[in-house]
Amino acid sequence: MQLFGSYLVKKGYVTPGQVMTALDIQKQTWLPIGRIALNEGKLTPEQIFMILNKQSETSKPFGEIAISLGMLNADDVNHLLKIQQKNIRPIGQIFVELGYITQSDMESALNEFIKDPES
Repeated sequence: MQLFGSYLVKKGYVTPGQVMTALDIQKQTWLPIGRIALNEGKLTPEQIFMILNKQSETSKPFGEIAISLGMLNADDVNHLLKIQQKNIRPIGQIFVELGYITQSDMESALNEFIKDPES
């Protein structure tokens, strides 16, 4: 599946370099689930450290390990993931804020992308 940034490059709205800049900005707003769990009072720093140590030994996601260790339940993990997703700034919004594309062009491109992401 083609990503929206790649779609915008293909359609000539933005350059690959502009996509990389926007992705760097987007990463700055992304919070790891452990940080969110700490902020929400769901885990202590010690528990996060234990989970991260266990995660370094496996390829399992943080939430799955926290559940297996009895530190979080599935509802907790889902709640934390929703918070994480809500806090990520959409790349189209970043393009507009940086002046790479107008709001109108971004909305039109997004509508086209939703209808046919592979075009």
